[in-house]
Amino acid sequence: MENLTGNDVLILHYIAKRSKASELNQTFWKNDYFNDNEKSLNKLFNNGYLEKRYDERISLNKLKVEELKEILVKAELKTIGKKNDLIERIIEECDKKYYQRYLELERYITDKGESLLARTKFVLVAHSNNIAYPVDIYNFYLSNQNLDELDLICDFIECKVKFDKETKEISDNSYLYHQLSQVCNIYNNQEKQLYYLLKSCYEFLSSDIPYFCSTSIKEFKNYVNRLSFHTKDISLLLQSNQDLKENMESYINSLEKTYYNNYFNNDEIKNLIIAFCLKNSYEVDKIIVNIYKRNQAEGKFNGSISEEIQQENFRIEFEEDKKEKIGFMDKIKSWFKD
Repeated sequence: MENLTGNDVLILHYIAKRSKASELNQTFWKNDYFNDNEKSLNKLFNNGYLEKRYDERISLNKLKVEELKEILVKAELKTIGKKNDLIERIIEECDKKYYQRYLELERYITDKGESLLARTKFVLVAHSNNIAYPVDIYNFYLSNQNLDELDLICDFIECKVKFDKETKEISDNSYLYHQLSQVCNIYNNQEKQLYYLLKSCYEFLSSDIPYFCSTSIKEFKNYVNRLSFHTKDISLLLQSNQDLKENMESYINSLEKTYYNNYFNNDEIKNLIIAFCLKNSYEVDKIIVNIYKRNQAEGKFNGSISEEIQQENFRIEFEEDKKEKIGFMDKIKSWFKD
């Protein structure tokens, strides 16, 4: 493909927007992508993806409403209507002599360019959702053109995460998986959306990095409570899709085999996810305290079980006496059945 880069392809998508974005003066081109837009444009023109031609609608659309009305006044035509109405009236009813000076040679996408746009929507999706550099994902596409768009993005992210874990001492890709779940939603694939939302939870809680080696119960609880960010969309998704609700446990079981958990065992992660989805703050609190106690007993946190923990135990026992005695696993089972 004439040595096109992902940035070249992204520029073509921006031009296709026919908006102010097509002016290509956004700061990210130079600051984040280090791209020479003029060089990219020349490449697109020289290889037949773009051409220049007069296009009355594009040129007139650049004018302000007041300027369009001035043209219509000179031509003694009506000036009522929205901007698109004024443009159509000028093109259909107005002598070209009244607006000839406004017409410019415009960038126009050729059939070859349209074909490239149809094959590379994933570049714009990855860029818009801030999950990958266009150059990287486009290079991945060149080696994996047999994949459909969503599988291409998913496989790229999995490779990216694997590389990240192998090359970085500290790596947390939970937010990336959460972004990927939103991409799955764009492609209307709710099964993959749920899978990657759950994966974002596991990624968040499954780490070899000793974040909590000297933390207090308060700091630990604040950290774990960030899981609510990852479970909010799960709850909404399951409310609208009964099939996903019934299959959620199988997704969780598949993830249990994938992750090694340093501070949280698989049952604890599963119970936390469900408690957050149910918005059961009492159960969440209880689970977090028990996890903290277990990690301290196993020597993963510094110090002995503190007075702070003992106070938490007293509070939880007091609250349990006030609660109806319903087993949490029974709640989980009933929730899956509802």
